[in-house]
Amino acid sequence: MKIYLEAVPRLPRLECVEFYDIRNWDSGNVEEAITFVREHDRFAIRSQRRFQKDATQAVVGQASSHDNVHEEGSEKMMMAKLIEIKLGGSGDSGIIQTTELYKILQAMQHPKVVDLTEWKGAVMDIMQIPVKTLQVLKMRLDRPLPKTCPLGNFLLRARSLRELQISIAPTHGRLFRWAVKRMQVRKQMYKMARESQNGSQGRTSEVRDLTGTVSMDGAKRRQGRFQQCISDVKEEGLEVLSLAGETATVVQALNAAAWGFSNTLKTLHANTWKENSGLQFEDVAVGVAPQADNTIEPGLDDNMDPTDGDDDNTDEGSSDGSTGVANNPAGPLSSIVRFSFNHKIPMIRLHTLELKGEVATIALDFQSLRHCPQLCTLRLNTRPCRVEPDIDAVDKILANVPGSLTDLEFIGLWWITDHHLNQIAKCLSKLRRLRIGHAPSFYTITPMSTPIMSYQSPESLSCAGIAHAVEQLRELRELWLGVDMDYYRRRRERNSGSSMLSFFSRRIAGNEKEEDIWATLVDTIGHQSEKRVIPLAIEIQHCPT
Repeated sequence: MKIYLEAVPRLPRLECVEFYDIRNWDSGNVEEAITFVREHDRFAIRSQRRFQKDATQAVVGQASSHDNVHEEGSEKMMMAKLIEIKLGGSGDSGIIQTTELYKILQAMQHPKVVDLTEWKGAVMDIMQIPVKTLQVLKMRLDRPLPKTCPLGNFLLRARSLRELQISIAPTHGRLFRWAVKRMQVRKQMYKMARESQNGSQGRTSEVRDLTGTVSMDGAKRRQGRFQQCISDVKEEGLEVLSLAGETATVVQALNAAAWGFSNTLKTLHANTWKENSGLQFEDVAVGVAPQADNTIEPGLDDNMDPTDGDDDNTDEGSSDGSTGVANNPAGPLSSIVRFSFNHKIPMIRLHTLELKGEVATIALDFQSLRHCPQLCTLRLNTRPCRVEPDIDAVDKILANVPGSLTDLEFIGLWWITDHHLNQIAKCLSKLRRLRIGHAPSFYTITPMSTPIMSYQSPESLSCAGIAHAVEQLRELRELWLGVDMDYYRRRRERNSGSSMLSFFSRRIAGNEKEEDIWATLVDTIGHQSEKRVIPLAIEIQHCPT
């Protein structure tokens, strides 16, 4: 390690460093990495030079103006700071015994971006990560934090955090309650400021009625007090959030995040799975037997609910009449509320929503999507969840997403029909990217499948229906269909002895020559796209189930 670092020349403008393949590191390697980081941290170097300069000037007097200009020029060259670090490696077994690796992070004066996605053991002690200037924290999404980790307190300390990627434990469903409380305080301050301004305007009107004049200085002072009150409510919070974990826990956290960061959140990703009753990663790593899940993060109000203080606690578009965070601990999926955007606080800046697993289907309130007016990207992937969405799930989604959508993805057990594609073409005229994979309706397409009712069939899908929808989507630039061709072939073999036509191909001119219907679809759409100003990229990919 030392040989490699000594071979690296001084890099005066280095901002990002990555230490890869850390599985065999010892304390000596860590010390060498710390030395390298400190030598390239310009903030620390600049502070030390300024201290030495002040001490020298105190002894010999003020430096000449020429020296001052030279020093200022040198400091401008050193303004770039080492702000980004990445630790990990593909060989990381996940159980790294040393905790000294955190010292590398602590050696940086102002770390802003910390990427630990390749260090599996980083979840063991997240409190060791410096947070004063931290803006981006990325951790593995397949390694939940320990149940006893006070994640809520960590986030309270990380006041500059704007992007978070993390896998949470079953005890972390309420980790964003502090953000909800802050939002409630902000709403109250806005209300008080507005009432104060309205009251002042009322008194001003009374004075005008009596005197016929009003002091402009007084009006300016009142307006200034209102603006000062509004400026005191800082719009801070997460802009990018990626969560993974058990469905019930993640749904609780998402509901609180959608409330607490409604004014700042731009991108939201979530991946959920069923409750896991086996040993968790941290239990194996430290040799601890699993315990009952009754740990609650310290310093937070156990009875807090995002809808506290509202006159109406229900979402007018919610299918189950419930929003917000459930007060009961995370339990079976049937006992929790769904992930829902609240109609009282719309997500005015959210442009990307990507959900995978149970949260994408049975744990999502589709009708609440209309409270995301600026949404541009929607990706819903039910895999590996085997539960099929409701028969009308796609209809609800298309009825509530905004017309601004440019990227739409359905992966998994979504029943897509000609009717749905026709609705997409009508309602989402700005769509530029459409991806559909593993839809069960793909496997009902036969050479005899023809569009009916002007491409409005609510039950089936046809190649002609796909081609018609693509032709209507004039802004479409990419079409991707993911199909399990092996499944097609198995279906073909089972049906080969019957009177049914081939499932995977069609017969031409009554002879034995056969043609791939998907290749024909690509040719048809490709011919249509030749008329476009910008060609359409088409891909039908084999995706094993």
